[in-house]
Amino acid sequence: MTRLLLTTLVLAACAVAQPQTLHSTILDEDRRIIVRLPRHYALETDRRYAVLYKFDGDNELARYDSSIDVLSSAGIIPDLIVVAIPNGPGKRNRDLTPASLHQTEGIGEEMGTGPMGGGDRFLDFVEKELIPYIDSQYRTTSERILAAHSRGALMALQSLISKPDLFQGRFVFSAPLMRDKRRLITDTEHFLKTNPKHRSFLYCNWGEAENPGMNQSYEAVKALLTTTAPKGLRWATERARAANHQQAQAIALPAALRQYFHQASNSTRTLDGKTPVPAKVISGKPLK
Repeated sequence: MTRLLLTTLVLAACAVAQPQTLHSTILDEDRRIIVRLPRHYALETDRRYAVLYKFDGDNELARYDSSIDVLSSAGIIPDLIVVAIPNGPGKRNRDLTPASLHQTEGIGEEMGTGPMGGGDRFLDFVEKELIPYIDSQYRTTSERILAAHSRGALMALQSLISKPDLFQGRFVFSAPLMRDKRRLITDTEHFLKTNPKHRSFLYCNWGEAENPGMNQSYEAVKALLTTTAPKGLRWATERARAANHQQAQAIALPAALRQYFHQASNSTRTLDGKTPVPAKVISGKPLK
């Protein structure tokens, strides 16, 4: 059984970040996690919340907190629990590279910057250890979103292929999809063609001021989804205005949240968090 080592903070009537340590049997190591609770979590004890899981840990975590707080206070989205997963020394390449990509030091378009390719085990840790722990400790609904930037965004897209039902929504920010001769785009195309009944939400964004490879990634994903997306996949591809690689995630996040939680007029979702209904699929066309 998974052994949990916790550092618990006193809850207050404000947004609370709880740094904790979770022992993973799958990864055979202790992993830091940061749990962001809504401002009213301790006061409104009958409410349950959808959970947004975030790769790359505390990178832009303050922006996630402020964006969610502003949008939920305005009644545009429900408030969320956020679970951020820091990488730790030497673990980013290992955990956030899909096993299907080339792992050795390569030239040209091939991946390779050291020990890599542990992404499948990392997703197993998220599915089998982290999510059950969060669901057992906090008032969650069954609704889950995954958000990730850059190399982490590779794993967000990989999760669609390898664990398609684990998340109802995925936010893919600045994914370097030209790596390894577009292998992940090829794998995604195969998944979409062989899973015509798949239903979820996929939001992809790249900054307008990123490098040519990122521009090509945007064009490739837009073309792929336009021609291949199943009718049940609600999706959007956008560019963050004048944003570079580091800025794109923070700028695009509010749009991703708004579009994910956008509902048709006959939706049964309530914004008080008491009705755990996944975001309704409106159409298989790109969102306007």
